[in-house]
Amino acid sequence: MYRSVFTIVFGLAISLTLADEVREIDPNATHSERWNWFVDAVYTLHKKQIGGKQPRVVTGTGGYFRQPDYYKEMKYFDKTSGRHISTIQWEREHPERIHFIEVFIYDQHGRVVRDYSAAFLTHSRSAPQQTLINLHAYSGDLHAFRQFDATDNRIYEFCEGRWRGKKIEMRLDEFDIIDAEGVEGGLFSTPAYQACFAGLPENSAGVYLTPH
Repeated sequence: MYRSVFTIVFGLAISLTLADEVREIDPNATHSERWNWFVDAVYTLHKKQIGGKQPRVVTGTGGYFRQPDYYKEMKYFDKTSGRHISTIQWEREHPERIHFIEVFIYDQHGRVVRDYSAAFLTHSRSAPQQTLINLHAYSGDLHAFRQFDATDNRIYEFCEGRWRGKKIEMRLDEFDIIDAEGVEGGLFSTPAYQACFAGLPENSAGVYLTPH
């Protein structure tokens, strides 16, 4: 069971040393190397997002059954807009280890256009158990996102809102996506699906594989 306790810290000055641009990943890297590289890249993006700012930081602890205080959580918010910049959970017994990290990127209208996240299991540090790249699109009253992992697999799609007076809600996991591919006259060719996901990369996250 998840348990957390939070404290709000106002005007906390962040004094993290900004890393250089994240190095390019070797195209021949193993799965573990690529996914660990991704965690480092998301953390570098986090530091850039808070660099030179004094975000509002909400801190707390949380955990799991038999590990109730497994991590310390820090949530960062822009003091002016209130936007959620990022969240990091650090292992309490190993404070230098990231357990979970998530970073949000916004457009000029304050809408999330990209978010990146990674999470480790409590009993394994060889590589994160999950990596996610969510690319968002907005069309009228529709909000959609297409999800990839750090290996560039397309693994999930979501769309909701109203289109032509009708309520739209689509949730497709990787098996739904595989089943729908190549089906003549199928879901992917419908006007509603096209309206939801127009403008988003289809089969690769492309330049967004490197968090920025």
